[in-house]
Amino acid sequence: MVFEVGRADGQLTARPRVIYVIGGIGSGKSSVSRRLAQLGAPVYDLDAAGHEALRLPDVKRELREAFGAGVFDEAGEVARPRLAQAAFATPEGTAELNRVTTAAIVRLLDAWLARQAAAEERACIVEVSAYDGPQGRFPAPDETLAVVAPLEERIVRAVAKGFDESDVRARIARQATDDERRAWADAVIVNDGTPEELEAAVDAWWQTRS
Repeated sequence: MVFEVGRADGQLTARPRVIYVIGGIGSGKSSVSRRLAQLGAPVYDLDAAGHEALRLPDVKRELREAFGAGVFDEAGEVARPRLAQAAFATPEGTAELNRVTTAAIVRLLDAWLARQAAAEERACIVEVSAYDGPQGRFPAPDETLAVVAPLEERIVRAVAKGFDESDVRARIARQATDDERRAWADAVIVNDGTPEELEAAVDAWWQTRS
């Protein structure tokens, strides 16, 4: 999969520079993305795109075929807890869920990038929670910014937002490590200080991209 932006006449147009912001739960990547939006950068959240993908008719049809009617609620919408229980029960189920949803998410991302190209944006930020490396599920970006933080600080932040501590630790165990994120990244922000210090670090990084 690659990013391509097209026009109705079939000609390719120049697309914005695509910058991924990656980081685990509690790292502060969403705070970084919000600050970049305040600085004028277009920002797209792949978590939100994943939720939107579950409402697409073709995705719902494939999920029904793969996991049965039990993963839907009475209104015919995907019940995410039921889907997670069914899909994560086996490696094969997880792989099938990723196959169906990733393809839809990439389509939504491509459409968003096309709109940014039409608006003549020069750089776009894509927040990616489940990033699994340049050879992973999502197309390789032009640049990657990793947001990392000490483990215990990440847990405290996530719990303060309402997450259960055992769930947070389980999620962290399933995600990539900060060492892996550092290896994948072109730049790294270490979020181990105050919110004001984080904003200053984001501002300094963004100035080098403007």
